[in-house]
Amino acid sequence: MKIEIQDISKLRASIFKITRLIKKQNENLSFSATEMNIIGYLDRNPQSLPSDLAALEQVSAQAISQCLNNLEQQEFILRITDPKDKRKSLISLSKTGQLKLNQLKHTRDIWLQKTIEEKLSKKEVELLNQIIPVLEKMTKL
Repeated sequence: MKIEIQDISKLRASIFKITRLIKKQNENLSFSATEMNIIGYLDRNPQSLPSDLAALEQVSAQAISQCLNNLEQQEFILRITDPKDKRKSLISLSKTGQLKLNQLKHTRDIWLQKTIEEKLSKKEVELLNQIIPVLEKMTKL
């Protein structure tokens, strides 16, 4: 079965809008998009080199350094000397950073749950529950 391009556009636009609305639920964290991406990446990958983060975000070493300095000042990350190469530092989330990130995820989940409950019918919620595995399948790399 083929899906029409106009339906693809509607799907993409809806996903984009939902993502933007979820990202607004940020508990007043003053992080840039790059910094939030770094936090998310470190949540999924416990340690990383600054150069790897710069490559991931496609920014310069100087730009990543500024982001990491801001995250470190706000106690979100730790820098640990790389045991394999003492000249390098590994970056990881701090306990405070992990706690704040978990709180942020919870806030976003509660917002999304409330929005679903307020705006969707029971049948629509059932359909949404059925589509979750499909969306997960689409996002597996």
